[in-house]
Amino acid sequence: MPEGGTLTIKAENFKLSELDAEPLALQPGQYVCVTFADTGSGMDHQTQTKAFDPFYSTKGERGTGLGLSQVYSFVKRSKGAIKLSSRPGYGACFELFFPRVEAVPLAGG
Repeated sequence: MPEGGTLTIKAENFKLSELDAEPLALQPGQYVCVTFADTGSGMDHQTQTKAFDPFYSTKGERGTGLGLSQVYSFVKRSKGAIKLSSRPGYGACFELFFPRVEAVPLAGG
């Protein structure tokens, strides 16, 4: 956000219904949703379709374009999904859905 703005980060338990889970290619159920929302310049549809591509960048010489592709890979390997919402002039919102785990057994126990 070169002109300044607000970045909001939020984490919450989230229950995905069948209707909400289907477009994310997830199973309905309990997830943890970590949201990153900003009031920056936003993205048009074409930019959104490339946002997670390796080496894609709108920063020219100032960036490599690896950040979002690495986030995407991490979320997918965690059996989760990312939902991107944005519009030019209104910022962007990334919702990262991770399967919720109640307890993890300890190794050797």
